[in-house]
Amino acid sequence: MKSWIQFIGLGVSFFFTALVVYYLNWDEVGEALAQIHWGWMILTIVVYYTGVLVRAWRWRWLFPAEIDPSCKSLLGSIMVGQAFNNVLPTGRVGEWLRAAHVAKKQGLQMATAFGTILTERLFDALTLLLLFFASLHWLPPLNGEIQITLGTQVLEGSLLFEFMKKLGVLSLCMLLGIIGLIPKKGRQALFWSLSLLRLPSSWSTWLEKVMKGFIEGLLSVANPWRLLRVLVLSGLMWSINALAAMTLGEGFDELRIDPARAMALVVFQSLATMIPAAPGYWGVYEAGMILGFAMLNLHPSQEVALAYGLIMHLIFFIPTTLTGLWIATRESLYPSTLDSESSPNQATNRS
Repeated sequence: MKSWIQFIGLGVSFFFTALVVYYLNWDEVGEALAQIHWGWMILTIVVYYTGVLVRAWRWRWLFPAEIDPSCKSLLGSIMVGQAFNNVLPTGRVGEWLRAAHVAKKQGLQMATAFGTILTERLFDALTLLLLFFASLHWLPPLNGEIQITLGTQVLEGSLLFEFMKKLGVLSLCMLLGIIGLIPKKGRQALFWSLSLLRLPSSWSTWLEKVMKGFIEGLLSVANPWRLLRVLVLSGLMWSINALAAMTLGEGFDELRIDPARAMALVVFQSLATMIPAAPGYWGVYEAGMILGFAMLNLHPSQEVALAYGLIMHLIFFIPTTLTGLWIATRESLYPSTLDSESSPNQATNRS
């Protein structure tokens, strides 16, 4: 199954990359890149990675109360995870390596560390949707019927709206299900349901460990004050990402992005990176940026949208990848180190 997902991701990225490379005017892309004011780009780098630091700060509150990792350590784990997501054609294996890194640092079980990441992703999805729907109050009506033509291919804005609706329904269902896990009886019902699946004992043990880790991460925010911190930091983190979108826009002549459009653009790009793609989201990120620019009426030129997207893509790709790989190499953390934790059979043998 993983190999098919990898091939699909590579195919999707190749398809969108080919469209962008073949049908856009690269002389105009070069002209747009040449107009960049480097001071604004440097400021964007600072702003963007301030948001990454806030992500590490928020992650700290998703661990059980008796565990108190430092933001510096968690920041390194985030870099490691993203770096491997950027370079390995194996889905989101970087998230497993991120969990392995923090588990090694804090002396945790892999399942507990991975459970905090699952909880984090839930808060990301909910926060993004809430901020986007809040920004709609200041946005002009979005044209879901808009179509972007690249040669003979057409990207339709309605597809993005349908994806957002499904994501909203899925997030709501997940939220309701997770609320049901907070009472002890709800957790007991979950594990009873898992026993009905009649999975092989190795898989059942492995799945139970992962679910226990997820629940531990969830229960860490059952405290109202911890939950409030997580919610505030989630809003702050994504607002900083929107600020980074605004500051980079200042670096281009005739391109100004107001806060509402910046937040919507961040949401569109986050949705684009959920599509199966090659390492680093190449192709789908740029296509998503072009579609986002058109839907938000930011600039009439697809070439300017591509230039903007390429710069933003490189801002989060290069520093993260170099830093994460350096940390992983220094600490001898490689994909092969996951074998003893990510395999259900190994998980059973170790239990």
